[in-house]
Amino acid sequence: MRTQSKYPSLLIGIAIAASCVPIVFAEENSADSHAKPGLDNIGTQTIPAFIHALAAGKTQVVVNYGAGVGYDWENPVRAELVSRFGTRCQLFKGVIADIRNTVLALSDFQRDLKLLNPDAVIWDCSYYDALREKDPQIGLSPAKARADLLKIVQTMRKRDPPGETILMIGYPMAPKTLKDAPNFEAFAQMYRDLAAEEHLVLVDCAAKAKSQDNLDRYIVKGFREWYWPGPDWIANIVVPQIKESFGLNAIPIQAAEPSQPVQPPVNAGDGGPLFLASLRAGKPQLLVTMGTSLTYGSRWAEELAKRCTQLYPGRLLIKDAGAPAMDSRWGLAIAKTVAELRPDAVTIEYAVNDASAKIGVDQARAHLDKIIEIIKAANPRCDFILQTMDACTGKPAEMRPQLADYYQLYRDYARDHHYVLVDHYVSWKKELDGNPEGYKLLVPDGVHPNAAAQVKIMMPDFEQVLFAKDAAHASP
Repeated sequence: MRTQSKYPSLLIGIAIAASCVPIVFAEENSADSHAKPGLDNIGTQTIPAFIHALAAGKTQVVVNYGAGVGYDWENPVRAELVSRFGTRCQLFKGVIADIRNTVLALSDFQRDLKLLNPDAVIWDCSYYDALREKDPQIGLSPAKARADLLKIVQTMRKRDPPGETILMIGYPMAPKTLKDAPNFEAFAQMYRDLAAEEHLVLVDCAAKAKSQDNLDRYIVKGFREWYWPGPDWIANIVVPQIKESFGLNAIPIQAAEPSQPVQPPVNAGDGGPLFLASLRAGKPQLLVTMGTSLTYGSRWAEELAKRCTQLYPGRLLIKDAGAPAMDSRWGLAIAKTVAELRPDAVTIEYAVNDASAKIGVDQARAHLDKIIEIIKAANPRCDFILQTMDACTGKPAEMRPQLADYYQLYRDYARDHHYVLVDHYVSWKKELDGNPEGYKLLVPDGVHPNAAAQVKIMMPDFEQVLFAKDAAHASP
């Protein structure tokens, strides 16, 4: 389900930087190492190249850049893909935010490309482009949106190996959509024309809903008052149209992979988190980083990914769910959205902003409880890595007089629940006490360490807590 009704202003006002960071190792998935679902019954239909690659036994990363409707079809479509190809298809949301037009989603796409190696992207922004056409800060038009889409298509094609762009029109020409976005049809037609000109796969759900019969049957009354259809539209129009466009109806469902017994979390002292064990075994893993501006776009997450590349024969995807100026209330607001990703591991750091927001320590603990409870309900095997962060100085320190209490909460919580703790504060405090003037260069504003400082101070902490055993093993 979409996190939408209770926190609309948060979701619209602050886009979480949900970057997927792929760590791709030598491909061990040969064409002979997996069952190959047949494509013989598809005939002359053009289907996405990533479907052919999946059928050939290759792992594929697909990122969905869209909004509203995209949040409802993703889980059932993921289930359809898994039923045919197992876990080789990694389908992710490009952003964790409800409203995304091409201008905003393009910035997410450009940022993600620096960290992600997507095999395909699905682009479904035509309705929100039309909705924001009159916005003077964006100034969209079908021609402008087309130019941006063409950049995306060309960027994907220039990748090595070339990637593909799939266009999708997920919204119907319903009374509400046409009332609020009267030029929606022009934006949708632009998608159709561009798909034909560039030979792209198009998932055209709007065309399926042109009949009044479909509108009456599948669009719930509530949609006439808001921006997205109900479950009937998703189940009867969107998912079947995706299956048809992807050629899934002609691909047989495979036998289910044997389920693994659920195991309790293990901390670093017991041999490391479960997700590290899976990486050692060459299994793809997803790590989501939840936190404040100290997590958002962080260098430490990028370096963490690189270190895993060096040590483990598998693939690690890191999805950045940090957000500037946010505290554990925000973490609670997005917990269900993070849970939908079914992460294998989650890092959490909200203490520094809980302290400045004057959220009580008990309330911060309650938020942490609930965040973890929601995510564990989706994947009981998920590892949780709690982090304390830097030693604030100057004005930031004055705003957080009880910061030590919130950091202690994280230490106590990790100990009591047998979660991994990466206590960066100890390292930051040692640096501050030993070289106060040098510390100002590392953390110029008193709270946000620069990229070099994150590498210098934080990475040795990860090395000691997470990788010491494997690093020693790998040493000559």
